[in-house]
Formats: sequence, C-alpha cells, structure tokens
Amino acid sequence: MEHCRIAVVLMQMVEASIEFMDSARRLISTDLGYEPTVGNRRGAIVFAYYAVFHRLAELCAEEIVGSRSDNVKSSQAWNEYYRSLEHSTVRHACLAAYSNKKFSSVAMIFCQWFPILLDARELCSYEAHVEPTFEETLLVLLTAEECVASLASIEENDRKDFVAWMILKSTGGVQKRRSKNFRNDSSFFGEFNKKS
Repeated sequence: MEHCRIAVVLMQMVEASIEFMDSARRLISTDLGYEPTVGNRRGAIVFAYYAVFHRLAELCAEEIVGSRSDNVKSSQAWNEYYRSLEHSTVRHACLAAYSNKKFSSVAMIFCQWFPILLDARELCSYEAHVEPTFEETLLVLLTAEECVASLASIEENDRKDFVAWMILKSTGGVQKRRSKNFRNDSSFFGEFNKKS
C-alpha cells in the first residue's frame, strides 16, 4: 500500500526529480541480467539524494512563484528560488526543525531523513572505500522516495511555513547563480569544446 502511494507521488514529481530517481533505479536494475557494480550502487545513492534535493527546490519555487509552466514571464524568479537552497544549510534547517518538532509529522519525515541522505551522498561521492550492498542501496532509494512523498503530503496551510524555513536559512545558492551568470541554454557546455 505504501509503495503504491509513493509511486503516485513519483508520477507527480517535476522533471529533475523524476529523472534523478529514474537514473538511480536504472543503475541498480538487474533486468538485463547484470549485477550492479559498487560504482552503480554508489551512483544510485547519489542520484536518489539529488531527486530529494531537487524536489525540495522545485517545491520552494512552486510555492513562492508558482508552476514554471504557468509563469513563463517569471522564469527568472522561479529559477532563483529553485537555486536558493544549499545542501548543508538545508541539513541544519532539517535538524533544527526535527529537534523542535516544528512542523507536521509528515514534514518531520523529510526533516529526519534528509541529513542522513546527504551523509550517504557525501560518502558515496567522496569516500573511496565505501561499498554499499544492493540491499543497502535499495533501502536508501526507498527512503528517498519516502522523503519525496512526504514533501507532496505536506498540508497546504503548512507548506509556506516549511518552504520559508528552508529558503530563509539558505541564501548563498542564489548569490552563486547571480555572480556566475549561468545561462539557461545548452551553449554553456560549448566551453568544453574549446579544449585543445
């Protein structure tokens, strides 16, 4: 029953979160008869974390600006709110909210697990000797899906408070976006073609 609810929520996710979770699932798939390697399992954990992080970023932008498709003229604002989150600051916001029972029990699921998912992502990204088992990897993916489902289940009247809590503690990301003047088109990646 719980997995059915999570599946419905995942179908409602915005593009970035869906793609990250799909990538995580593909990396540990055994459908073609291959056993996922340690690198596959580590990569799946990294992608699962980013599915959660990007879903939070999407939620923040949607709650403040609205749906990206409904606010074409406001895409700059949408992207700035989307970019405003910082990983470690969200971790601290979650820990503070969880220890103070600041939000509903649904939101507390996210606040409880986000810091642990971030730790798992950092271990898999930077520690050479980390070798999660298939079962451990699957558990991380299920936890990530539960976090995404919890974000979708936050009551409408609590959502703005939750988003404000996360965004107001995270200000550096938007400053990086503004100072680096990232372009919203694929021509940025042409820089890599200039290598001689």
